[in-house]
Amino acid sequence: MTKQKTVILDVLNVLYDIRAEVHGDVEDSVINQLDDAISQLEIELCDDSQEFNALDALTTLGKAVELIPAIRVLLELIRQAS
Repeated sequence: MTKQKTVILDVLNVLYDIRAEVHGDVEDSVINQLDDAISQLEIELCDDSQEFNALDALTTLGKAVELIPAIRVLLELIRQAS
C-alpha cells in the first residue's frame, strides 16, 4: 500500500469513529456531509491507478474538517449530560 493510501485509510478510520460517535445526535445534513466525505475517500482508496489527485483528497478532507466544530459542541453536550 502506498503512503498516500495509508494516509487515506488513517483518515477514514478517524471519520468512521466520528460518524459512529455522533450518529443520531446531529442533524441529517451533518451526517450526509460526513458520509459524502467518507464515500469519496473510500473511492480514492479503492482506485487501483497510481494517479493520486491530492487536490481532490484535500477538498474531501476539508469537507470533513468543516464538521469538527459541530462535532466538538455535540461531544461537550454529551459529556455534560452524563
